[in-house]
Amino acid sequence: MNGLNFPPGGSQGPAPFPGGIPQGGQPIPPQPGTGGGMPSPLPPVGGPSVPTPPPQPVGPTVPPPPPAEIGVRTMASDLQSMQSSGGAGPAPKTFKPEDFSSEPVFKPSSMGVKSGASASAVKVVPPNHARKSLLITLGILVFLALIGAVIYFYVLPIFTAKTTPTPAPVVQAPTPTPTPVPAPVPTGLTQHQTFFTAPASPSASVSLDLSLVSVQAAIAAVSSDTQPVGTFKEINFAVGGKPWTAQDFLGFVLPSLTKDFVSNTFEQDFTSYVYYDKNGAWPGYVFKLKSGVDATAAKATADPVIEASPAVFFQTSPGAQSKTAFSDGALPDGKAVRFVTFSKKGAALEYSWFGSYLTVSTSYQGLIEAVKHLGV
Repeated sequence: MNGLNFPPGGSQGPAPFPGGIPQGGQPIPPQPGTGGGMPSPLPPVGGPSVPTPPPQPVGPTVPPPPPAEIGVRTMASDLQSMQSSGGAGPAPKTFKPEDFSSEPVFKPSSMGVKSGASASAVKVVPPNHARKSLLITLGILVFLALIGAVIYFYVLPIFTAKTTPTPAPVVQAPTPTPTPVPAPVPTGLTQHQTFFTAPASPSASVSLDLSLVSVQAAIAAVSSDTQPVGTFKEINFAVGGKPWTAQDFLGFVLPSLTKDFVSNTFEQDFTSYVYYDKNGAWPGYVFKLKSGVDATAAKATADPVIEASPAVFFQTSPGAQSKTAFSDGALPDGKAVRFVTFSKKGAALEYSWFGSYLTVSTSYQGLIEAVKHLGV
């Protein structure tokens, strides 16, 4: 209705009756000077405006309905609901709209871009992802290096360490001692004296170097001449212009005989010869025992050495031995002989002890001729 004023919070029900009692309210007394009648709620047409009367007390109003509740379910709220209910179905968690009034509200920072500022003036610094990745990679590499070092220096030696066996002592074979070549024995022998009582004709002198090869070559050279069969030629050896001694010769051809044995058993001088037959020239040697030497003891020492190396008495190779052992023989006059033959025709080593002489010959007939020339 136009022109009607209602007090704030008042009811919009029917207007009160003048002088009457509103429904559920107190009696309103009539205004004084009105004559007991009800004033008109509207001012008279064309008259002055009437002021609005003060608000009148009214009865109790109906309370507003409670605010609506909002039900929200989350995983956390469902777990909490099931734990609190002992396993019953989950119940949503309720909230009231005013519960959110205390939540912080995001507001743009006052340090943001000022109004009217140019967009080009704003410098955006992107996050340095490359540097972060590099640092992470370096950290991983360093960690892996440390792990590798620990494994290499501490873990692997546990599995790879083996007990090193003690090597067996190396037994070295003894180095063979070369047979010393005896030096010429200084003597007072200045002139050769033959043992032959009937001198051989012809005779030859030979100068030697101190070696067995030189001796054999010298004998081969001196016997290379052509002589009639049955020729018996004496050879005189000299070293440095002096006669070669028995000790020097035996030291080369029979080095197994000790120097002391040779020096104490045989005279220094010795006699050599060459016998010629149809098969060639055959050398021989005569050694004389010193006075007072036991011939039996000397024979026991010298015989095995002679039979061990019979080929050294030849000036050239006699070939292979027909037997490995010497045999016993005899000269025409009955003197005992030990001999062995070789594959070369006419070659045989014969040796015999008789009187104070040891005679070694490379021919049987040559031995017979030497005994004749010795006159024994």
